[in-house]
Amino acid sequence: MQDDENAAIAGAPSLDAPVESTSPRKGRTLIQGVSLVLASLWLIASIVVGAVLMLGGPTQPADSTTTLPNLTSSATKELYGGDAYTGIQNAAADTENAVVKGTNGLAQLQLSIAQSQAAADKGAAKNLEFGLGFLIIGVGVLTFTSALQRFGRR
Repeated sequence: MQDDENAAIAGAPSLDAPVESTSPRKGRTLIQGVSLVLASLWLIASIVVGAVLMLGGPTQPADSTTTLPNLTSSATKELYGGDAYTGIQNAAADTENAVVKGTNGLAQLQLSIAQSQAAADKGAAKNLEFGLGFLIIGVGVLTFTSALQRFGRR
């Protein structure tokens, strides 16, 4: 039985013999290097996208190209000789003229409101774009800093 144990031990490497090892440190360094390269590329991309957003990237114009209706009244005051028809005709003409004038005024007001709302929306969008650009750059810097710290720990 001792011969079997000696034979098994004879086939085993000696404890004094040098052992080849694949260092996990090399693999970790490679992964950290790749991580640093990817973080650098992310930083560059985030700076470019953030700068485009912050400095005024593609935005829609604030112009409102609405055409106003220009209604005109065709009613005129008539004189029928002093009877009731004259009063009714003139009252109807006055009403039509007032309705047309009010409608044109409301259309002008609606256009003014639409233009001011478009300008306000453009201002809000600009603030949002600036904030998003700042946030994107911040995420890129944070990612790069984290990868740099891991790479420095080797």
